[in-house]
Amino acid sequence: MSYQGCNCGLSSKCVQSSRGMMAGCYPLEALLQSTFQCFYNQTCIDSNNVFQALNTSSSTSSQFLTNSTIESILNKLMVEDYSINISYENYFSKCEPLLCSYSYSGHRDILDVTLNITGIYGGLCHNCKIYCCIISQTIPQQEPESHSTE
Repeated sequence: MSYQGCNCGLSSKCVQSSRGMMAGCYPLEALLQSTFQCFYNQTCIDSNNVFQALNTSSSTSSQFLTNSTIESILNKLMVEDYSINISYENYFSKCEPLLCSYSYSGHRDILDVTLNITGIYGGLCHNCKIYCCIISQTIPQQEPESHSTE
């Protein structure tokens, strides 16, 4: 089967247009290439005898035009507007968690590692000096024996 010189055996995107509605090898490919123009036109709807036209006067404004392809609208997930409303108070009042904690996992850079090693080394040296002083004061010191020669 072919549409306008396009062979369905070679391409799945072979379609032919009829007032914004597409017909083709595969219904899904034809639908994705169609626009909403026919859906807003009662004459076009009547020719299909299946649908009721959408009322455009009562619909709110949209970022999608009636001649936008269904594929382009689906690529935007049919979302008109993303609104982000983060409320930790609402989350905690609804979820009522028993414990709240967070963790930080990040990579340490060379300066951070160097400072930590230097700090540990300095702390160990300082503690060793203190322990050596304490130990040397607690061990009784023996006086050297003097040998007298008579």
